[in-house]
Amino acid sequence: MEYVISTWVYVNVFILVFTVFSYFRIRKKESPISCIPLDIVRPETGDIVAFGQAGMRGRLVKIFSGTVWVHTGLVWRKRGEAYVVELARYDKKTGLQVIPFREWVQLHHFRPLGWLRTYANIREEDFLSVLLKCVDVSINEFLPGIWVKTFFKTERKCKHRTLSCNEFTIRLLQNLGVIEDRYCACCYTAKEIFFGQLPFKREIKPIPYVLDLEKI
Repeated sequence: MEYVISTWVYVNVFILVFTVFSYFRIRKKESPISCIPLDIVRPETGDIVAFGQAGMRGRLVKIFSGTVWVHTGLVWRKRGEAYVVELARYDKKTGLQVIPFREWVQLHHFRPLGWLRTYANIREEDFLSVLLKCVDVSINEFLPGIWVKTFFKTERKCKHRTLSCNEFTIRLLQNLGVIEDRYCACCYTAKEIFFGQLPFKREIKPIPYVLDLEKI
């Protein structure tokens, strides 16, 4: 009887602590971001796009990760048209995706969407050269493993070909020479990537925006 009572005490204390932690985690404000109308957005090669989770799912994600931002990709401007290059799953197609920017926005219009202007000045042909070396990568969707890798940052260089969407974004930026590669690509969270909290090789002041989708 005493064992049952003490177990319930521990359970209730845990629930109380977790509830308080969750409340303040959800209430915590993220860095302010400017909102920009979609019709004036002109992403360039090397810019970063991101999406987050909204509603109840967004609250749950924020409890465990501290942010609603969960996914990132890179922009590739090819012959004047902007594409989003990412690792993702769409219906039955999983892996490397190259989608026109406007189509990508339509696919995720129900989510918070972000755009990080990096001013990386990457040439179209250089991006293609690096991208062709990554066509055989596969996507890692094991969320607990991804969370552990981003939490315990390491300088160990990862050579595996199974990556999370955010690892893929970082791997491309490292191979393009935009950011330093002293840390493993798995060390960076979607929030750090979207807010430009990265070791850029040169003086870059990236600006994050949230896309205003009211007009689409």
